[in-house]
Amino acid sequence: DNAGGTDAVIRGDWTSPVSVTTLPDLTWDPNKKGRANVEFVAGNTRIIFSGDSRWRTVTANKGFNSGKREWTIKIQKSDRLFVFVGVCSGSANLDTFCGGDQYGFGYFLQDRYRYHSRTKASI
Repeated sequence: DNAGGTDAVIRGDWTSPVSVTTLPDLTWDPNKKGRANVEFVAGNTRIIFSGDSRWRTVTANKGFNSGKREWTIKIQKSDRLFVFVGVCSGSANLDTFCGGDQYGFGYFLQDRYRYHSRTKASI
């Protein structure tokens, strides 16, 4: 962990439960979840998604304009790998998947493609 925050590392679990252990000042933001049905626990460092069949995006409490960021994601339990992991701007549509519009880039675990504006490109 880097207390200075210049090379922030997030380690955690993603899927049905979505769980992330973060730096003390970086958490999931309950106000930036669109219509996602999620439960925020452990000081908003972990979320549990119990959703429907619609894509949703949940974001962190702060953004970054520069620098290198690294996330380690672990799927803890899932019937299917219908999970996107990615980055987006504050303008992203939270009621679609990350990468579902021009304001984000997402990696879909099921097909292993990168998405931006709903268009996929191999990695």
